[in-house]
Amino acid sequence: MHRRRFIKSTSCIALLSGASGCSSLTGNGVQDSDGDGVVDSQDYAPQDPDVQEKSDISGSSQGSDSNTDTGSDRSSNSELIGEAVGNYKAGYDGVEASKDLLSTAINSFEQESYELVITTLSDFESTTRGIATSFSDSAEAAEQLGAGDVREAALAGEAEAKAVGNAGKKIEDAAESAQEENWDDSDEYLGQAQSFLRQAEQEHQNVMDPQQVENKLM
Repeated sequence: MHRRRFIKSTSCIALLSGASGCSSLTGNGVQDSDGDGVVDSQDYAPQDPDVQEKSDISGSSQGSDSNTDTGSDRSSNSELIGEAVGNYKAGYDGVEASKDLLSTAINSFEQESYELVITTLSDFESTTRGIATSFSDSAEAAEQLGAGDVREAALAGEAEAKAVGNAGKKIEDAAESAQEENWDDSDEYLGQAQSFLRQAEQEHQNVMDPQQVENKLM
């Protein structure tokens, strides 16, 4: 393989690994996203270093609100919670599966199996658009629930899904150009794929684990 294309394709794999990794890890590999010394699974606000417990949030009116909830309100909230959690998990799992598929396609590219790359990524862009929609629906439900942190995480997931989808399209374009021995175009498309994967890596830093979302809303 042309050395420049090899370097760019291996860089894409490295960026994919970064987009799948944790934003901050404690020494034993447990995630601590905000670096406050409290692992995410025990942190009420894993993206906020100033908040570790629910009691850290002043001026909460949840107690009085709960006393005036009607049965209809509780039912409505339950439906919204189900939408927020379910769509978030669908989006999260979809992005992770998409990254795995994209990694497989990049490996095929390195082996100069360009037709296999094209076949692997034929529906990739439309699939990731659907995944982005799941995150968008989750963000909308979270907004109605007043869960701003969950909404922000879902919007980050939406942006990550779109970036991964765009990267896949560019890698598909690179494979098509390589098939036709248009090496300069292929290199350019790989460079664009790198840029989208960097964007995905950045957005991933603000994406919560689905269990964290469920813990916050349930």
